[in-house]
Amino acid sequence: MPTNASVPAVEKALTIIQHMSASPKTYWRVTELAKELQLNKSTVYSILNTMIPFGFIEKNQTTERYSLGYGLFDLVENYYESNPIRSAFETVVEPFHHKLPECINCFILRNDMAYILCSFSSNNYALKVEMPVGTFLPPIYSSAGKILLSGLSDDNLKKIYDICLEEPAAKEAPPFADFLAQIHSIRENQHAFNLSEYENGICSVAAPIKNRADQIIAAVNMVAPEARFNKNKEIYLHHIKEIAKKISEKLI
Repeated sequence: MPTNASVPAVEKALTIIQHMSASPKTYWRVTELAKELQLNKSTVYSILNTMIPFGFIEKNQTTERYSLGYGLFDLVENYYESNPIRSAFETVVEPFHHKLPECINCFILRNDMAYILCSFSSNNYALKVEMPVGTFLPPIYSSAGKILLSGLSDDNLKKIYDICLEEPAAKEAPPFADFLAQIHSIRENQHAFNLSEYENGICSVAAPIKNRADQIIAAVNMVAPEARFNKNKEIYLHHIKEIAKKISEKLI
């Protein structure tokens, strides 16, 4: 644990929450947490019960076991609602949408998956492709996911690639060597395509959103039916790169 200018009780509380959230277990006894974290049993008991009124921890009065509380989920939802990336995305895309009247999404990497943080729907076409905000996608099958992965080291990329192989998918993933070559090309070109790789007839193009340190923190993509995408591919690429650049500028 870090010790500089730290508060031991807060460190222990956060350690308990992280440990509980990273485990497949749902319910815990005080003795289990104390043993696994090598903490004093009375300390764990006091910390857990302190967090109950805040909704971060819940206690089953019958079994006297503890679980994570809905207050944590409220924190997560509030974070994503007030995320500056979301605000910048909406500010940039709204006036831009008439030039690119397709579905435009903003993705972040969350729990090793590509997560739709916010989105603008396509209202101009009867045939359109949309996914709701909050959707998780295996990043190896998504243009935005590939952008997000391109900001990781090859070792971390391999770990997420292996996780994605465990997810059900309509199509088989390319061998890792081929996929890694794709990512290296994406790093160089600063854009990515998905050409019916996840579902037949659905294509997309994505570009990176970066912070002041030139790190990829999100990705913006545009999704369209294959026939319309192929006809307008270069136009879509131009606009999505411009949108990503403007969002990045607002975050600097």
